[in-house]
Amino acid sequence: MRSGGMDSSLSTKFLDVDLKLMEIHYHPKEVLVKFQGQYNTEDEFDYHILQNEIQQVPKVKDSVGIGDFCLVEESDCGEWYRGRVVQRKNQIYDVFLIDCGKILSVYEAHIACATEELFQLPPKIVSGIFANILPLDEKWSPKALNYFSALRDLKIKGHVEAILQHQTLLLDVPKIASDIVELNLGKLVDGDTFCLIVEMLMESPQEPLCKQMPDLLQQKYTSSTLFSTGSEPEQPILHSLQPRLSGGEVEKISGILRQCHSLM
Repeated sequence: MRSGGMDSSLSTKFLDVDLKLMEIHYHPKEVLVKFQGQYNTEDEFDYHILQNEIQQVPKVKDSVGIGDFCLVEESDCGEWYRGRVVQRKNQIYDVFLIDCGKILSVYEAHIACATEELFQLPPKIVSGIFANILPLDEKWSPKALNYFSALRDLKIKGHVEAILQHQTLLLDVPKIASDIVELNLGKLVDGDTFCLIVEMLMESPQEPLCKQMPDLLQQKYTSSTLFSTGSEPEQPILHSLQPRLSGGEVEKISGILRQCHSLM
């Protein structure tokens, strides 16, 4: 089953989400703060029934491509799970288990086609990036890192601004954005600028953001400059960061930026 339908369903049905944060991934030198969470849902019994159904359905072996949803067997225990193919090298597939939040590497013999009926429930575990927040300078302060570490087990409400590869959510969380400003832990940027930052870091993960967009991290903000939660600056920061092009030069347009617009 192609993942395109699932992406469309998520983008329209699950824009506003309630999550319990399970893991927070942060580093003082990395500007993106990532998380892994579980939906705040009372459908736990439904997931239990679904997992039993997955074991019982006939496993149809067919060609499965990168980005496709599938069923995958963990060979050690013989249990089947819902998954999505994220990479293939020869006969070995890397499959992201959407209800467990981990990647399983298996041979083709352990993969089966999936039907849409088995994917009616949203992924039980989701991974994402907290949207629109950046450190005050080039890196997060110890105080900010302490704040992020305290977010584990917190229940949050957020808005999905984009769905990236591997079903990674770009999630705007008003509570966290408000805390970042009030506690002077970081600064906020508009959604378009943040989407551009994410794409640049995905394309060149080894290149620090301070080198890719020095004007952004060097720009200082006062409390009056920062926009309050739920509203954006009158003049988006992206306007001041447009590339300076000479005549005849061509600049690639951000694919994630277009996706952000389509999901808003």
